[in-house]
Amino acid sequence: MFVTHGYPKLIGGAEAWRELGQAMELFGIHVIPEFFGFMAAVSELIGGILLTIGLFTRIAASFMLITMIVATLTHVFGDGDYFPALTNAVIFLGLAIAGSGRHSLDSLLFRKR
Repeated sequence: MFVTHGYPKLIGGAEAWRELGQAMELFGIHVIPEFFGFMAAVSELIGGILLTIGLFTRIAASFMLITMIVATLTHVFGDGDYFPALTNAVIFLGLAIAGSGRHSLDSLLFRKR
């Protein structure tokens, strides 16, 4: 799901990144919205791919958690439809804490011998 949401945002270019990054104004950050929008798009696209294959799960989930916290707050103060973003934030929090499990690339590549 996040790969298909992140890809159009990433290829949308600077205008799409600016629009997405303006969510940071909720936190009093009014500079370089393109950077924050780009990072959110990368987080969704690359994070979605990494979670799918079980690689760098905790790192990817942590970045996606931050993205979903911002999305949740944006919806709370916007259209009020915050539940999907909040649900995903809770899922990413769990993945960031628990990790990917023993049948993942993380386990295969980084297990202690």
